[in-house]
Amino acid sequence: MTQHTKLPILGEKSFRLKGETHQLVTFLNKTLKDRDLIFGLTLDGTNYRIIIYDSSSNDHPEGDSRE
Repeated sequence: MTQHTKLPILGEKSFRLKGETHQLVTFLNKTLKDRDLIFGLTLDGTNYRIIIYDSSSNDHPEGDSRE
């Protein structure tokens, strides 16, 4: 079984929006992927929550001897 490491969260914010909110997250992910950022979006009732993850910490998992 593969063990996954949780990515560090850099920030999160809940808000109300209407429309094609998922397109904003897709745009951010495509535009900023070279900066090791991943954006997630969840919907809880009528509120959206956007989460920004730092994927650079996934480059050197614990136990990796590279420095």
